Amino acid sequence: MLDFPGQSPRGLLISSQTTQSSSNWRVGQVLQAVVDSSEPNGAARLIIGGRPLQVGSLPGLAAGQTLRLQVEALQPEPRLRILPQLDQTTQLRQEALRQVLPRQAPVTGLLANLSMLDRNTSLLQALPEPVQRAISQVLVALPTHEQLSRPDGLRHAMESAGTQFESRLIAAMQGLIPSASVSADTKGQLANLLNAVFRALTARPPASPSSATPPPSTASPPPPPASSTLQPGSTVTDMLAELFRQSDGALSRIQTSQLLALASDGQLPWWFELPVRHGQQSDLLQLVVDRDTGDSDARERHWTVRLSFHFEGWGPVHCTVGLQGGTVSTSWWAEQADAASLVDRHLGELRQRLDELGFSVGGMRCVHGVPPAPPTRDRGDGGLIDEQA
Repeated sequence: MLDFPGQSPRGLLISSQTTQSSSNWRVGQVLQAVVDSSEPNGAARLIIGGRPLQVGSLPGLAAGQTLRLQVEALQPEPRLRILPQLDQTTQLRQEALRQVLPRQAPVTGLLANLSMLDRNTSLLQALPEPVQRAISQVLVALPTHEQLSRPDGLRHAMESAGTQFESRLIAAMQGLIPSASVSADTKGQLANLLNAVFRALTARPPASPSSATPPPSTASPPPPPASSTLQPGSTVTDMLAELFRQSDGALSRIQTSQLLALASDGQLPWWFELPVRHGQQSDLLQLVVDRDTGDSDARERHWTVRLSFHFEGWGPVHCTVGLQGGTVSTSWWAEQADAASLVDRHLGELRQRLDELGFSVGGMRCVHGVPPAPPTRDRGDGGLIDEQA
């Protein structure tokens, strides 16, 4: 029997004995319960994970009502807390994330294959013409290192990173921004490539099971430079299947970022992945823009930009740039000693450039090692991921 102490229906449920249902529960897990029956004295019978559970001292429940319960403790006896019900929008976000999260993957693998095809004319020309055009459009739309070194080029790359695609598309349709400014959007380009590959695949026999390659790991950003998974002897169907998987993974990664932004109502931090082209190769920059949440004057708030990349020959490099009241400070971490020495030798040039731009330069340093983990923010109840029984 589970009893509710106090009068509030948002209190804790405390079990006087361990039930068979609770043997598979984990602390923090969110459970979905349905009221099977209720009595005037507050006693009720819940169904959790297909198993019945008796509760008491909880008036106001009606048969058929759904509850969200969170496991607070398992010892010495199970304790559950009633959570507020999610609104329909939050439920749709959670369902969308469950669909895209298992498929998402860094864009580096796809870009490695597209760059290889761009260099290998015979392989590229073996693909259907719509796929060739879509590949060319993706590569041409990538910003270069030179463009990202300019404020307007970096701004355009961040706007075109895919996370604002739908809002910018609507603005272009309303004549608020030029239509050409949306044509280079990463999400739009990936969607165009995915559609072209899908149409080509549906017109061909399925790929052999042995041709599938395992999805790339997404566990430790920034991802290292990827190698092409397409081989000179690959069939057209096998190449299309691999491009479809990688395009879908890259598109799902952008959708995951959009869902996270929606869950926070557009509040900071903002997260960007910027693919960069140099010659016939490509790199990936990761940017996180954040600001303190204090009540200080807007001009005195502390802004932070975290930059990470993994260029070939450099290893992982991370940078944190802080801005407060016109004063800029930077901290660099390079996981390879040679890269750390190279960055350290150029800090004087960076200080001079910031001086020329009118900033007051604070501390500057470069460390051989790994940066500390950034602080996390509590999203509270109703986040994107709930473990449900």
